Amino acid sequence: MTLELQWSNAEDVDFAVAESEKGLVAWQAMSREAKRAAMLKFADLLEEHREQLHWLDAIVSGKDYFFGQSIELSIGAELWRCKHGPLCPAAQPMTAALLI
Repeated sequence: MTLELQWSNAEDVDFAVAESEKGLVAWQAMSREAKRAAMLKFADLLEEHREQLHWLDAIVSGKDYFFGQSIELSIGAELWRCKHGPLCPAAQPMTAALLI
């Protein structure tokens, strides 16, 4: 994790947009099964890097530890799996209570 925030300029944004357009073409060419596998991998990566993502979010938004890491990122990964996976871990009692 970096200790300094990296700022972008117009050239960086143009590059990111061009790359995302290429990515969209590649995504559209993928099979449904490959897309599902990518989405489940994304949920795994959310959990794997939860602490780093929390601190980056906290720097920008000022969210506290419990809300950012314990609630948002955990539920986000669970809901991502629920939408793209065969079983929905979001049905657990704690998660269900937080969503009401």
